[in-house]
Amino acid sequence: MVIATDMCPSYAPAAWLADESVQVPKINDPDYISVMQRLCKEKGIGMIIPTLDTELLVLAQYRQEFLAEGTEVIVSDFDVVSQCRDKRLTHALFTHLGMSPPKLMSPDELVYPVFCKPYDGSLSAHCHIVNNPHELNKAWMKDPKLIWMEYIDQSSYDEYTVDMYYDRVGKIKSIVPRKRLVVRAGEINKGITIKNSIIDYLYNRMGNVPGMRGVVCVQLFYQKDSGDIIPFEINARFAGGYPLTYYAGANYLGKLFDEYFDEKLIKYDDYWDDQTMMLRYDAEVIIKENKLVQGY
Repeated sequence: MVIATDMCPSYAPAAWLADESVQVPKINDPDYISVMQRLCKEKGIGMIIPTLDTELLVLAQYRQEFLAEGTEVIVSDFDVVSQCRDKRLTHALFTHLGMSPPKLMSPDELVYPVFCKPYDGSLSAHCHIVNNPHELNKAWMKDPKLIWMEYIDQSSYDEYTVDMYYDRVGKIKSIVPRKRLVVRAGEINKGITIKNSIIDYLYNRMGNVPGMRGVVCVQLFYQKDSGDIIPFEINARFAGGYPLTYYAGANYLGKLFDEYFDEKLIKYDDYWDDQTMMLRYDAEVIIKENKLVQGY
């Protein structure tokens, strides 16, 4: 049984498609955790799967309290989530793991072209490419949330999102690279799974990350001819493009149920289909007289 939570379930398509939906406060509301704990107790919920960046830190902070009441929260440890949410710390993590993320710069030592974005942003909001000093906006220079980094030419590199499954002790069990063919509002709109050298690269460097748990996705640039890989972001949650990974045969939900509900040992596998393509389009959920009449 799947129960969806939302601030306004009546207007959330997923809430209509779930078995049941429940209204909850905003993630920053002081009552959010107590409401969620009460909901888990009343409904006998065994697993919480967060899907939004903004809820990860809060749920990670209270993960042990939920676990004490019999509810698994599928989220990495608080310090790991903190490293993923703050892109400055993500840069340091990549470097520590022997990887080469884009070079960070201070605003007074920029080398053009340069890319800037919020250190805690998502959905590609407030991201800018600056080709020369004349394109600089004074407000950007004063914004303490913006970080400045080396610009990676996407005419030379392909962008990938890589779905990864970690078991409860931080060992990698699956790696699925997805090439982002078309992106809309920061989320993959058209993409394809590809088995290539990215898999070995990440397995050798991120095969064991203590505190990393469940599903995470790594974003990186990949140059096919040279094999050069430049990682730049980690999202410690299911990615918006995960359905492509699922339909390619990597069932991460099934792994979660096997590991946390049935106490099965999860083994590393690559039993998913190469060259599986996803072409997205908008679909409708239709409600009449407060009843679902059409949905997907």
